[in-house]
Amino acid sequence: MDLEDLKQTWQSQNERIDKLEEQNQHLRERLRRNSMSGHREKLLNTYMIFIVVTVVMIPISLLVLPDIGIDPPITYMLAAYFVIMGVANAWVWSLIRRIDPANQTLCENLQRVVNVQTTRRAIKICSIPLVLVTVGVFLYHLRTIEGCIEGGIIGGIAGGIVGYRQDCKIKKMLREMRADLEDALSEN
Repeated sequence: MDLEDLKQTWQSQNERIDKLEEQNQHLRERLRRNSMSGHREKLLNTYMIFIVVTVVMIPISLLVLPDIGIDPPITYMLAAYFVIMGVANAWVWSLIRRIDPANQTLCENLQRVVNVQTTRRAIKICSIPLVLVTVGVFLYHLRTIEGCIEGGIIGGIAGGIVGYRQDCKIKKMLREMRADLEDALSEN
């Protein structure tokens, strides 16, 4: 093998390596896009289920609960709760829908994620009093059923602990995302 053949072989190997690196980069990018889009789609589907459930519960609370002896003010309170939560879930769904990992910059996507998480947290905090009042009135009405109030209190305490821990994690995550976003924006 002479020197010229060796150079050609070397050059063809370099071209193959460059082509493989380019293909790997495209594959990594496609996998990243599909993975992020997949998570986004799962979250959109979850919120769509929340919306459908709240919409279905509005007529159920208005039509079924009076038939089983629940007072009209309680049925209206439950229907109002489901309307409010349905609107809130639709709002979060629309915010998630605006996230586009494939066509937006990392900073834009991060800002949208911060907006979604901030909105979700605000809705959660605002809905707590509404839930407590609604469940309290509902449990009071069902106080004659043995164990109903005790189960509601125990479930409320357990749910409160889990919700508080999740809220602490979300607050920490939001602080970190905002710091990352500020760093990214200051570099540009």
